[in-house]
Amino acid sequence: MKNLLYISIVLLAFSCNYSGETILDSDRTNTYLENDASINEYENKAFFDFDAIHHYSTDVDAKAVYDLYEQDSLTDSDKMLMAILMDPVSQDFSFINNLEKLNFIQKDIDSNKLELINDLFKVKIVDEYTATACEPLYRDVLIFRKNSDITGIAKICFGCDKHSIIGAKVPTASFGQSGEYQKLGELLE
Repeated sequence: MKNLLYISIVLLAFSCNYSGETILDSDRTNTYLENDASINEYENKAFFDFDAIHHYSTDVDAKAVYDLYEQDSLTDSDKMLMAILMDPVSQDFSFINNLEKLNFIQKDIDSNKLELINDLFKVKIVDEYTATACEPLYRDVLIFRKNSDITGIAKICFGCDKHSIIGAKVPTASFGQSGEYQKLGELLE
C-alpha cells in the first residue's frame, strides 16, 4: 500500500510538467529538435509579417466551460464558444466574426508594443523543450494583420502555457520556451 501511495505521489508531481527533446507544436507541423541543423536557418526570424494586432480575450470560468462540455445538447453559440476555447486554430477564420458576440473583449495593441511582441514571436534555439499536461482553454486570441489582411492567428492559454498558431512563415515549436508567455501576458495587460 505504501508503494502505491509513493508511486501516485511521484506521478502526480510529474504530471503537470514534462521535459523532453521532442514536443510537437500546436499545429503538429513544425517539429524540430534542438540539435536539428535545419532549425538554425530560422533563428531570430519572425513568425508573422504584421503592422497591427487585434487582441480578443475572455475571462470565462473553466468550470463553466467543462460544464458545457458535459451537456448533451448545446446551442450554436455554445458550440462556437467551445470550439474557440478548446480547439486549435483552423484555416477557417469565420470564428473571428463571432468573438465579440461570444463576449470576447477586443482591443487593438498599441503600435509602441508591436516590436516587443514581434520579438516574442520569433524562432529561438532552445536546448530543451518543455510542455504542461493540462488541457488548454484558449482565452486569448491574437489576430496579426498586415494592411488589414490577416497574416496569422495565435490562440494562447496563459493558464497552461500552451498555444495554437497558424499562418507562421517559420517553425513555431520554440514559442514559450524562453519566457514568452509571461512577457506576452504583461504586454497585453
